[in-house]
Amino acid sequence: MKASDLMSEPFAILEQDTPVEDIIHQMSRSRTTSLPVVDARQRVIGMVSQRDVFARSYALAGHEQDDALLGLYATDVMNPDVICVEDNQAISDVAWVMVQYNLDIAPVVHQGTLVGIISRGDLIRLIGWAM
Repeated sequence: MKASDLMSEPFAILEQDTPVEDIIHQMSRSRTTSLPVVDARQRVIGMVSQRDVFARSYALAGHEQDDALLGLYATDVMNPDVICVEDNQAISDVAWVMVQYNLDIAPVVHQGTLVGIISRGDLIRLIGWAM
């Protein structure tokens, strides 16, 4: 089984100029803890996690964080160090990468372009099906 067999699509993505308020709404709607940030060519340039948003807002404003997020965008809160997996990569390799790097979500790319995502939940469901 390959990453492309398990990946989710469609999925929520962020563009570089997505306001943090929109990121929070997307995370709430999609019930995900992390979202990929893509450039105009759909190449992954970062990931935004709930942890990133919370840490950035707390660092800016301490306990009064409501207004601190206004005017911030995906590029302001994203982590640019992204670990991606290839769409033709074996699921066992994907699982190893996700465990090794403690990833909640792994962007799946084809020739550098984002084509899907795999979450820990996807891997858990696969383990459940195999039992």
